[in-house]
Amino acid sequence: MPFGEFLEDFPTVLFVSTHVLMLGLGVWAMVRTRGRSAVVSNALLLYVVSQPLFFAYWAGLLTLKMTVVTEQTLVMAMVIWLALGSQRDAARV
Repeated sequence: MPFGEFLEDFPTVLFVSTHVLMLGLGVWAMVRTRGRSAVVSNALLLYVVSQPLFFAYWAGLLTLKMTVVTEQTLVMAMVIWLALGSQRDAARV
């Protein structure tokens, strides 16, 4: 049994609720950082966009592997955006 197999016994609504919470947290973080750092706020948009991919999986529109690869690609792009944006911000000081 691969590690994590026990999660298959959890109801889907638990995972959907978790991703609704993550989506809400991402939107909150975007709004919270908007006035302080446009780079951070805009980069967080990639995280926010990544969460509905999981809803597409549960709706049967995407496979789990496609969902995770796309979500991780968006998160990786967000990390790069933040690193490059922070570098530009530091150069201005």
